[in-house]
Parts: sequence; structure tokens; C-alpha cells
Amino acid sequence: MSGESSGSESPATEPAGRDWGRLALVASVVLLVLAVLLRSFVFGLVTVKTGSMQPAIRPGSTWVYLRSVEPQVGDIVVVELPWDPGVLHVKRLVAQGPAEVELVDGRLYVDGAPSFVDRDIDVPWLDETCTPRVGRGHVENYGADGEGIEVKVLGGGDHSRTQLLAGEIWLLGDRRGRSEDSGQWGQVSSSAVRGKVWGAVLTGEGCDQE
Repeated sequence: MSGESSGSESPATEPAGRDWGRLALVASVVLLVLAVLLRSFVFGLVTVKTGSMQPAIRPGSTWVYLRSVEPQVGDIVVVELPWDPGVLHVKRLVAQGPAEVELVDGRLYVDGAPSFVDRDIDVPWLDETCTPRVGRGHVENYGADGEGIEVKVLGGGDHSRTQLLAGEIWLLGDRRGRSEDSGQWGQVSSSAVRGKVWGAVLTGEGCDQE
């Protein structure tokens, strides 16, 4: 019949904007999954609330730690202690077993040899009122034949001579007189280490209130 069309109708097409919306949604999900995986297996964040790691780390600062990096003696590490699950502690790894360690007035001895440079220095830090202070301290050196890193340490603290077995480590705060660490805990299993502190993402403005 002359009044009817012989051509077929074209199928309806979705607006192009809807395709972009789906792509954006998929991309967001992928990025979220990647972020979760990175946070779970590659890095983490930890906030240091006390001044136990002064002068290296200010209280109130937030740091990135790397989970997949094997820490070395002298590195700052994040640990989760078996008797304090879910709580992260930030300390310096000062010895690994097998070794013999001793702490005398904040000065560390490993296998009978001092890890410190035997001279007193002035070490700046912040007190509980956020006032800059200068305390008695010294320099510790970690590494073979003194070729490692040098660390400024605030003095204080004692611990009798202790034998570390293989798989055991010793952890100390740099502010020895105000740090809860292996001076009280003793040796810690290396399995407690959750990662190596890498860099700050937020510099703390707070001060040690303990």
C-alpha cells in the first residue's frame, strides 16, 4: 500500500553520557580496590602521639611506613606487640639477634662494644608545654665499621645485659628517659615488625603530654 513505509526502524541508542558515567564508576571502583590493596600490603599510616622518638619524630606527626621493606639496624620501625594487639608503636631498631645488648644511662652496648660516639652533645627537643629545650644527649652510629647512619639520642634509661636469640630484636626510643621500649619490654620477636618508617605526611604541632 502506498501509505505504508517499507523501511525498517533504527534501534534506539543510549545517550553517550551514560557510557561515560559507567566508565567513571568502574574507574572509581578499581581505584578504590587498588587503594585498599596498597594500604593492606604495601604501606600504612601511623601517628606518633608521644615524644618518645624526639628529636627525630615530633609528637602528633603522621608517617608512612612500608610493609614490604626489610628493616635494618638503625631504621625506625612500626611494631605491633603481642600483648598490645591493634596498637602500633614507633621505635628505632637498635639490635638483632644473635647479639648481647646492654643499656647504661641511655648508652647502648652491643656485644660489649658501644654503639655511641663517646661524647656528650646538646640535643634540642620540645617539652610538654611545646617550649624548645636542650637536653643532654649523644650520637649513636649504626652500620658496619661506623659507616652507617648517625642518630642524635637524648640520654637516660638502663637495662641489664641481655642475650638476644636469632629472630629477636631490641627496640629503643631516641628520647631514652621518656620512652617505653625494650628497656621495659625486653627482647621482641622480629615478627612483631609491621614495616619501616619512610617519611612524614603530616608534621606534628603537638607536644608530649605524658
